[in-house]
Amino acid sequence: MTADELVEALRAEGCRITIARRAVCAALAERPGAHLTAADLRSGAERLAKRSIDVSTVYRTIEVLERVGLIDHVHTGQGVTVVHTSERPHHHLSCRVCGAVVDVDADAVRGALEPVASAHGFAADSLHFALVGTCAACREAAV
Repeated sequence: MTADELVEALRAEGCRITIARRAVCAALAERPGAHLTAADLRSGAERLAKRSIDVSTVYRTIEVLERVGLIDHVHTGQGVTVVHTSERPHHHLSCRVCGAVVDVDADAVRGALEPVASAHGFAADSLHFALVGTCAACREAAV
């Protein structure tokens, strides 16, 4: 997803297109698929805009882009919520020891999740989650 596509999505939602919003979109676009916190986006936007960006602008931009389905947020078990753009639906494995986050293709787990939702009469709009545990490298290091 390009910065221009993200900006156009904001415009289509009736948002004013400010230098700050353009910079947030550019910061997202320059790191496709990366798991970014609001602080990461603010820092990247400030670097690109060469000016201070109010954190509320970052959060409002995230909110609109998520509402229109261009970014996702996930709680990886590391405390801070992260957002990312992605061309493919996926979930996460998150190591509580080293903080590594591994993307897992959504199709790999869909077959296990849909029957659980169905058994409870639940129709999921989206399936996005993180499994939190310990990666192989950290388990080996602990031995």
